[in-house]
Amino acid sequence: HIPENTEPSFRIQGGTSALIDALVDKVDVECIQLNTTVRSIDFNQEQTHVISSQGEHFADVVINTVPPHLAMQSITYTPALSNDLYEVANNTQTWMANSIKFAVVYETPFWRAQGFSGTAFSNSGIAGEIYDHATVQDDKFALLGFLGEGAYSLTKGDRKAKVFTQLEKYFGIEAQIYLSYHEVCWKDEIFTSQNNEAFLLPHQNNGHALLMESKFDGRLHFAGTETSPIFPGYMEGAVLSAQRVVSNI
Repeated sequence: HIPENTEPSFRIQGGTSALIDALVDKVDVECIQLNTTVRSIDFNQEQTHVISSQGEHFADVVINTVPPHLAMQSITYTPALSNDLYEVANNTQTWMANSIKFAVVYETPFWRAQGFSGTAFSNSGIAGEIYDHATVQDDKFALLGFLGEGAYSLTKGDRKAKVFTQLEKYFGIEAQIYLSYHEVCWKDEIFTSQNNEAFLLPHQNNGHALLMESKFDGRLHFAGTETSPIFPGYMEGAVLSAQRVVSNI
């Protein structure tokens, strides 16, 4: 039984990177700097002074879209931000940061022939959620899902074995006949998670007033889905946070 969902869910044709590509088309490519890590931001000068792995940058306004916890842990601010803001940001969970995403690619969507949608929710198996992940052209097929934080302590081989045990239980022996298995541990992604990030309640402090206020006379704004009080953690939250910041500026 699939639990009732109060909001519809959609996927984007071409993948979510299509959103980034569409935004890039509206910006001068020379204004985009990739593979650059911001290390410090100094607001003591007339123009904001940003030090990154690629050198110095000057700006009138800085919009920080790094998840709040990461924004506190990885960037030095001068003058220092308030202790209250640090406390809130450090206790704001980065949505899904402790999860592991997996995908199993198949030759055919065999589950459909059995009358299944490919969607499953479980409180007992290693995968809490599973979905049909075929392309919009319906020419490539996969089952995709999410593993809970406890799976991180297992080896990739152990996780994979448990995933297939669960898939076979749901969809039969055909689930064992696959083309490839993929997974991403977001806890290992340095721009998503920090090793010192303790367990935090999901959505804790999302949309907190201190995360939505501009700092240094409007020269620093925090955006990103965790700063949104509406749909926090989701893509809609990120869009709404962007609209808020642009409106404020």
